[in-house]
Amino acid sequence: MPGRSSALLRGARLVANYPVSVITDGMGLNITVMSYNGKMDFGIIADRDQMPDLQKLIGGCRTSLMR
Repeated sequence: MPGRSSALLRGARLVANYPVSVITDGMGLNITVMSYNGKMDFGIIADRDQMPDLQKLIGGCRTSLMR
């Protein structure tokens, strides 16, 4: 696409950017979203004691984004 460029490092093209964040005391969930080169990449981090069914959230996100 015109106007769109990809990052290169020693000739290797960056194809995805997987965001990783942290949860701190009192936080149960962190969702980080980054867009790059026409795509959205997600990083989801959770406290398993506060979010025991995280897979349901991830499945719901996936279903919603595929529509």
